[in-house]
Amino acid sequence: MADDLSIDAVARRLYGLPVAEFTQARDAAARQLKASGDSTAAGRVKKFRKPAAGAHLVNLLVRDDPALVDQIDDLGDRLRAAQSQADAGQLRALDQERRALVGRAVTAAGSLGAGGRATAASLRDVEQTAWAAVVDPGACAALRAGLLVRPLSPGGFGSVDITDASALPVDEVSVQRSRRAARTAPQPPRRGRADPKKPSATAADRKAEAARREAADRRAEAQRRAREEAREDARRDLASAQQELERAEQAEAEAGQAVVEAKERVAGLRDELADLRDRISAVEQELRAEKSGLPGRSTAVWAAEKARRAADAAVERARERLAELSGDG
Repeated sequence: MADDLSIDAVARRLYGLPVAEFTQARDAAARQLKASGDSTAAGRVKKFRKPAAGAHLVNLLVRDDPALVDQIDDLGDRLRAAQSQADAGQLRALDQERRALVGRAVTAAGSLGAGGRATAASLRDVEQTAWAAVVDPGACAALRAGLLVRPLSPGGFGSVDITDASALPVDEVSVQRSRRAARTAPQPPRRGRADPKKPSATAADRKAEAARREAADRRAEAQRRAREEAREDARRDLASAQQELERAEQAEAEAGQAVVEAKERVAGLRDELADLRDRISAVEQELRAEKSGLPGRSTAVWAAEKARRAADAAVERARERLAELSGDG
């Protein structure tokens, strides 16, 4: 059976390395686990994916400044509490705090990514991931684990998709951290024997604990409602987008038909234009012929009539000459 704590330790080491060293170090760790007889752990480590540039910067930031992660976590709790109370003024103030805190995270990540590792795109991923961690506790847990393989994206005060975002599932990481803490924490006193260092709980302590639990329940309920509202908003947005897509497809089809008809009309007009040009050319040729004295269509008729009159005159002259010749005889 794979040793989860060993896998967690390997993952923590690998995702804190430079990206260029990741693949070689991962394969070496898998070989080492396999050689030690733990083939299951070796197989899981071998499947670890190299982190994207933005995710890598977040992993470095978590290791370099864990206090910043605590501030993100705390701000998220206060934002959700303000939302559940519909405190608009408090929400505006906290949103400004959120912008400042996310800006600090981006600046810190940029300094860690000096030497060409931090680009505008990767820093944008850091910004989106930090924002997602503020608005969703699951995203914050994934960020805190420091094992991200891809950046996260905020979705308002709703659920952030952390599927396959971390090398180890977030709940598994939390269990491993709890096991490690349990091994190093001092053991509680046996039942029946009082712990001399810890005073017995007072009524005030019990009341404070009850208040904390009640506040935690309110936060959980507010988060549940916020997630449900976000899902409903997403469903409405999806339905609206589908309707818009159908309208766009219909408009595209109509536009395509209009283009076909327009092309056919243009082709017909081009044919008509060609015929008109031929006719104009013929008329222009006829006019040029008339101006130059050459017979065109109308001058040909005139020439034929002139030739007929000349022939008539020639016949008349021939008859007169014949009459003269007959008289002389």
